[in-house]
Amino acid sequence: MFGIDLAIVNLATAVLLMVQPWGTGTIASSASPDGTLCVVEQRFNGWDAGGEWYTVTQYAKRPGKEWEERMLDFEAGRWKTCKITFSEDGTRINTIGGDRKRRSFELGTGTPSGGPRYWKLQMQH
Repeated sequence: MFGIDLAIVNLATAVLLMVQPWGTGTIASSASPDGTLCVVEQRFNGWDAGGEWYTVTQYAKRPGKEWEERMLDFEAGRWKTCKITFSEDGTRINTIGGDRKRRSFELGTGTPSGGPRYWKLQMQH
């Protein structure tokens, strides 16, 4: 009986280490020389998400404009890092996320948004 219990504990531990459900929050944030902000966040979708553990979203805000958002990945594993760069002319945001895919978006083409969920909380500290 002890062997079965130990196997269950080992399996549960392996699943926790693979999924890492504690990863909700801001992955990266950056500002361009002109003051454009970009924030990438991930949210844990829950245990019943069918293996689509995280949703990763990018938020961007140009000076004097409203926040916009883009879904980067809705079937993601946990992203531990994300690199954000801005094009030289300031019209595009480039990201390389935890899945190592390059993504590039033109500013002003995202969905209007209220802005990042978790970044505001972190900035208050």
